[in-house]
Amino acid sequence: MICGVGVAALTASLAGCVPPPPRPATTTRNAIPVSSVFQDKESYLAQHFTLTYLPKSVQDTVEQAGIAPVGFDRLHMTTQVTVQNTTTGAPTTFIASLLYENAGNGLVREISTLQRNGFDTSTLFVLSYRGLYSLRSQTFQSTATAWPPLLETKQITHYDTDFTTDHISYIYRGGLGGRPQMTSPMQVSCTAGKHYSASVLHANIGGNVREFNCQMQNSNGVLTSTTTYAYFEKYGLAIPISSKTPTNELSTTIQEFRAE
Repeated sequence: MICGVGVAALTASLAGCVPPPPRPATTTRNAIPVSSVFQDKESYLAQHFTLTYLPKSVQDTVEQAGIAPVGFDRLHMTTQVTVQNTTTGAPTTFIASLLYENAGNGLVREISTLQRNGFDTSTLFVLSYRGLYSLRSQTFQSTATAWPPLLETKQITHYDTDFTTDHISYIYRGGLGGRPQMTSPMQVSCTAGKHYSASVLHANIGGNVREFNCQMQNSNGVLTSTTTYAYFEKYGLAIPISSKTPTNELSTTIQEFRAE
């Protein structure tokens, strides 16, 4: 399942932070070892998270929207993510190192590496619309020896791109990269909330923030998570600052911010 960027991808990544026992041999795709991804993450992001990898109908929807690019070339952030398990009540804290790149048409490429106790636990690669609508994503656990699934949007039926309105939504069908099968329609629907100076979240962030309170529904039409995004109007980028799933509550604090 693919949902909005942020909570779904981050929760999936966090869910795997206790790694399985390592496999005895490295599994490769096209004779390329998984370790090559960790050796040059930016090259992997640039090569595999572009609009041209997606189905033609998805490419057309994105390109025909005629959206201006985001307001940066590269953007770096470090955040602290606190996960509260709703069953045990036990909190866990991670550090996330994030890199965003301008991919044109309002799209951004993202690398998000989670750390705990100073050790990398997982790395997430994403192509999204302004950090909120996921188009392609893949999560590698740091102990991975087999290639993880690559999730992508196969078809878009609704694609709101004007983040100055009070309501936006994204309705799509997803599936695995390289395979034709699709899910039933899934939906991300958001309502605008508070508006305030971005410096409230970090002193280095210019402009204002517009919050979006979003709900993610799976292919059965069932609500699976809620997320509050901070949309940085100056940069045209949304990041999740809090979220809830049936098992976890997440909150994010920005520790470092640098735009280029």
